[in-house]
Amino acid sequence: MAVTLGGCGDWSTVDPTSAQAAVANAGVSKDLIVAAPPMISKENGGDVPITTASAKTSTVVSKGIAGADGTPSPAAPINDADTILSDMRRMNDLPLRNVDSTHGWATGPGQVEMGNGPRTVNTPGWWQALNPQWMNDVPMTRLQPWATQFEGVGNTASNARIQVRGLQAYVLSRATGDWQLTHEAQRFDGSFCPQGGDAAGCVSGTMARPEPTGGYSFKPMPGMSFHGQFGGRQSIDAADVQAVFVTFEARLVVDDANAIDDTATARYLMHVGADYYAGETSTETMPAVAISRAKLLTTQWQAFNMVTVDGVGVHNPGGGMSLAQFLANPPPLD
Repeated sequence: MAVTLGGCGDWSTVDPTSAQAAVANAGVSKDLIVAAPPMISKENGGDVPITTASAKTSTVVSKGIAGADGTPSPAAPINDADTILSDMRRMNDLPLRNVDSTHGWATGPGQVEMGNGPRTVNTPGWWQALNPQWMNDVPMTRLQPWATQFEGVGNTASNARIQVRGLQAYVLSRATGDWQLTHEAQRFDGSFCPQGGDAAGCVSGTMARPEPTGGYSFKPMPGMSFHGQFGGRQSIDAADVQAVFVTFEARLVVDDANAIDDTATARYLMHVGADYYAGETSTETMPAVAISRAKLLTTQWQAFNMVTVDGVGVHNPGGGMSLAQFLANPPPLD
């Protein structure tokens, strides 16, 4: 795989002059690019401790408001064990426009690369061949969750935004069997990059807009894909990682209420994943922990999930908790 979706955080530093030029060339006003507010993280949100969750339930309840009209429905489940596994087992919902289909993530199913083995030797062969200097079994001590948004084949919408909320990442402890909450936020930071996956020409910013029904929304850019991350690089114990789980909720909303609602013709898809890093400021680009399939967004809330479970998705080399462990102890959400 010559192009990896990992290392999304490395694409967020862009020269402002070239960024404004790229925005202008895409037909989007530079005034729409806004600075991101602080993430809810240990680094930017004060000393927020990592918490431990031990709920043993296979049904995850929506973290807010269900339905396109914003009607409160706290008891409506939109995520469960089957949905989580499906997001790693199924193929992408649509082909990704202008993306090389030979990449596993471009077609699906979910791809598990470093999995639950955060060490440099637990990496795909293609990465080892390019990085022989890392073949010394260095443990990874940081975790960074992320997501990507791509335009699918057949998209004709121009007045749609993507609303996200409830971004969370968990690590399952080998020692205790508890799911530890490592990251929590309500929005992404990141960059828009050429749809083909090339990091050159990226435009920093999310065009974020707070939504009255919770979370934030961002507006897709024509010909660009969004690469976002949340919560910063949080510390992990490499030897204690049994599994990793990342999740968020998303739906389509109208951008301009005074213009035609064309969300029915939108063909936008999102992956979710995570990367390991050797340190807080290390610059190496590692393979992903794992990458979910690309799921089509609609005007209804959906959960988007990545999890490392043995035998679920394509493992290269991968690694995760057993399926029996997952079904007996699925990841919880607030």
